[in-house]
Amino acid sequence: MDNNANQFSFRDYPTLPVIFGLASIGAGVYFYLRNPATWTMPAVTLGVGLLMFLLASVLDVHADRITRTLSISRRGLVQRYQREIPFDEIAAIQIGASYSADDDGSTSTTYRVEIVLKDGSIVPLRKSYSSGRSSKEKRAQRLREFIGVGGADMSHDGIFQAASQMAQSQLQAEQESITGNQDEIHETNGIRWQIETLAFGSSPISRWYSSDYELPDNFLYLTQKMEGQKNPPNNKLMQAMHKKLFEQSLKVYGFDEFDAPNRKNADLFFLDDRLDAHFLAYTSDERLAQQILNPWTAMPLAAWAQKYPFTKNSVGQLAVLFGPSGLYLAVMGYINTEYLEELANLGAELVRAQSG
Repeated sequence: MDNNANQFSFRDYPTLPVIFGLASIGAGVYFYLRNPATWTMPAVTLGVGLLMFLLASVLDVHADRITRTLSISRRGLVQRYQREIPFDEIAAIQIGASYSADDDGSTSTTYRVEIVLKDGSIVPLRKSYSSGRSSKEKRAQRLREFIGVGGADMSHDGIFQAASQMAQSQLQAEQESITGNQDEIHETNGIRWQIETLAFGSSPISRWYSSDYELPDNFLYLTQKMEGQKNPPNNKLMQAMHKKLFEQSLKVYGFDEFDAPNRKNADLFFLDDRLDAHFLAYTSDERLAQQILNPWTAMPLAAWAQKYPFTKNSVGQLAVLFGPSGLYLAVMGYINTEYLEELANLGAELVRAQSG
């Protein structure tokens, strides 16, 4: 500790990961000694213990009012992390939360302290979440007071939202300098549409959308496959993992429960040969999805994916959402006028395909 009027520091030891890691290693050795012929359980238990022990790290945080920097250091057996953040780049300090479903149907919550930067990105003090919100709240509040961000009358959500809106405003201004005012309503082949820019951290998300077609109370979501990507295996574990990935993808592209309702009933939707090579799908109603993905919808989508394949060096992944708010075509990054024109032509075809 080195705390005075100009400096504030604290150190956090990985007590629980080390204890659990050592306990797992001990259990692995115990299982092996009891029954050397059965190696699977000892190997798994020992492996988990070693992994926890190796990934454990000591966290050092140091704030200095003279240099106006916040230093974050994590040191472990196999990892080293060091970052210095100027006070002027910090918008807020918040408590991040992670929710998980337990076997009995209840929900458990774990937490971490996060530094919210003015560009909207987040730097966690630790990458992992853990229990014990109270102690994290105290450290977050002490840092807020020392650095001079946030305020007792502002909620964490409000602080983060303000930082996110600031980043979004800057990204929107940059996109508008390329493709024009986003309040303007355009029309392509009789279909009205607009473009909007959202922020995912410090990265822009460009979304073409039209409310000329709406899917009340349900949704169909498609994401472009990485070239050569295969469908998830037909087993519950892998499909559950892919459902989680779809949920994260919806958040990345800025879609919430109003854009994609009835998600508790949503599931993977396996596409026919026309689209299977290019897209993965997730829907709340398979019957409606089948109707939406008619030949007049499938052909322009397949043609788009062939022209703009999703590879490591490509423009980006296309995400398509049919939902109550309309039809959305979303991509990561800024788009130019030529790409926007092609996106508008694709969107118009997809909307018109639903009326025929």
